[in-house]
Amino acid sequence: MNFEKLSNKNRLISHGTHGGEIHDENPIPTANEVVDFSTNINELIPSEIIRDSVLKATKKIPQYPDSNSSDLKQELAYYFGNMLKVENFIVGAGSMELITLFCDMFVSPGDDAIIPHPTFSEYDWAIRRNGGNIKTIFRRESRDFRIEKDEIIRSFTPKTKVVFLCNPNNPNGLLESPSDIESIIAAALERKILVLVDETFIEFTGEENSFAFKIHRFENVFICRTFTKFFGVPGLRVGFSIGQPEMLNILRKGQNLWSVNCIGQVVAQNLLRNNESIKKIKTLLEDERHYLMTKLKAIPGVKVYPSNANYLLLNLQALGLTAQELKQQLLGNGILIRDCSNYPGLNEFYVRIAFKTREKNSRFLDLLQKIINRGDDTASQRDNNSE
Repeated sequence: MNFEKLSNKNRLISHGTHGGEIHDENPIPTANEVVDFSTNINELIPSEIIRDSVLKATKKIPQYPDSNSSDLKQELAYYFGNMLKVENFIVGAGSMELITLFCDMFVSPGDDAIIPHPTFSEYDWAIRRNGGNIKTIFRRESRDFRIEKDEIIRSFTPKTKVVFLCNPNNPNGLLESPSDIESIIAAALERKILVLVDETFIEFTGEENSFAFKIHRFENVFICRTFTKFFGVPGLRVGFSIGQPEMLNILRKGQNLWSVNCIGQVVAQNLLRNNESIKKIKTLLEDERHYLMTKLKAIPGVKVYPSNANYLLLNLQALGLTAQELKQQLLGNGILIRDCSNYPGLNEFYVRIAFKTREKNSRFLDLLQKIINRGDDTASQRDNNSE
């Protein structure tokens, strides 16, 4: 049978390439274990919190999970200081399910979506699978890839249905100006345009930077959050979104039943309750950000962009070292990084690295310096031979 002929052609859209695809890499000859710097996942969450939560949840496995994630939504309301109501939350299998659900329910063929690139590639996928058009606005390297609010607002047309804003942005990690975000949302509201604010990495910057506390003033905002990154449980697939109840009621009609399993719901609740651990982890991450940025900025030829998240975007063009070359050399030594050359608006010299423990960060820095030194020695030898 010709299954492609039988299929819904609108849904035959390929996904992008991402970090963490460690299983897709070639076997590593010199290391039994790969240290994965390609994923921006926090590995400092105490493992006992997750382990104890999983054990607690096992007794629920013989039952269907709560399709409304009621207990988790109640815990989320408490986490946000009861400034948000249970009705302001929808829970899903990671933020990706919620982004897809949002586009499935609100994007129709011919609608335009404004996406400032470089950014998370799956926004494009979710729009295209619903027949929408991507209107790309490129972030400028000279501005450290910040958004330009005036350019975004000027790009609004009667066909514009939604604007995507990732804050902090991926892959550069920069937190956008709160006034710029609000200006875009307010201008969009006047034109009845929806705004999806992806706050996947906002916990790394502090909840005071979230737009969640302004949600009551803007009915056109849909905020996406996840337990994958800061809370470090990507394998459980738990995320949540914040919005006005009227919007979320539409989304629930399109959501699969029982999309979040019982173990994920219990673990997420317990992670939210560990405020002291969260504070300590943020301090440790800030220390590692400062350590890595200081060390990397001291290496001639490596450009480091400002970041408020748990990862850094690097430009190696001054070294003449491509992302693929560095990736392969590091992989041979048991370290995997993110080649960012497939991000629209970036070239073959951009890489992204996530923060790990001090020991792992130091190992990465040592290997990076050795690779750069070898490249300098090779270039010097070529120059001598040509004389």
